[in-house]
Amino acid sequence: MSTATTDRSGAKYMAVGMTAEELAILDALKFGRAWAVPMPRIAKLIDSTTRQVQSIVTHLILVHGVPIGSTSAAPAGYYLIETEAELDATTANLRNRAMAMLLRIQALNNCTADDLLGQIKLELEGGNG
Repeated sequence: MSTATTDRSGAKYMAVGMTAEELAILDALKFGRAWAVPMPRIAKLIDSTTRQVQSIVTHLILVHGVPIGSTSAAPAGYYLIETEAELDATTANLRNRAMAMLLRIQALNNCTADDLLGQIKLELEGGNG
């Protein structure tokens, strides 16, 4: 038997294989950037740490395909992506953060961008990304 959760917009996500913490986080999130839920509030809700919340949110996105966005601007927190603009803002933020990290890795390893990107491509293709 499959179980689905429904949020206020009527969208459904299949809850099969989700943990109690994943379901609690999904239930706490609202659609739209304006309704972002602060990470400490989510952590308190599931009696966990903010680091664990980050890990669970990542799992919900990667494994269950839940469109969760985040923002550090007020109101800061996680939210269910509702519009194309929210998706664009979320992916732009992630891309900027990834680029900053890649530049740090490149500098620390004293390598070229081509070398670094080649290694990343190998890791992604090998499933180690």
